[in-house]
Amino acid sequence: MMQSREQRMNIIRHWLWSVCLTGFCLVGLSGCATQVQDIYDEDSPTLAQVMGQQDARVQGAVPLWSDTQLSGFTRVQANELENEFPLFPNPTIYIYIDPHITADGLPIKGMTTKARMFLRDQYALPHEIMSLSRPISGQ
Repeated sequence: MMQSREQRMNIIRHWLWSVCLTGFCLVGLSGCATQVQDIYDEDSPTLAQVMGQQDARVQGAVPLWSDTQLSGFTRVQANELENEFPLFPNPTIYIYIDPHITADGLPIKGMTTKARMFLRDQYALPHEIMSLSRPISGQ
C-alpha cells in the first residue's frame, strides 16, 4: 500500500516532535540530578551572609536628595488640596454655523458647536507652567 506525501509528512512531524520532547525532558531532568556541591565551592558565602552584605550596603548609601528637597512633593494634609500637577490650558473654540439651505433644498437652522483645541488634556510637572491667576504681561 502506497502512502501519500501528506501521510509521510505527518509521520515525520510526529517523529520529530517525539524526539524533541524526549530531548527536552532529558535535559530538564538532568538539572535535578546535579549535586549542590558540584555547583558551589566549599568557601562560598551563605545566603545569610549575602543578605547581610546587601543590608550593610544599603545602610551606608548616600541619599541622592535630602528630606528638605523632597518636602514639597510629599503628601500632607496641608497641601492635599493643592494641585501638584496642573493642567495645561486647552481652550474651547466655539464655532457658529450660519443658517443655510442644503443642495437638496432643505433649510438648516443656525447653530453653535464647540471643539477643544487639543485632543487630550495634558498635565504639567510641578512648577513647569506659571500660575494662570497672574496675567502674563507683554514685552
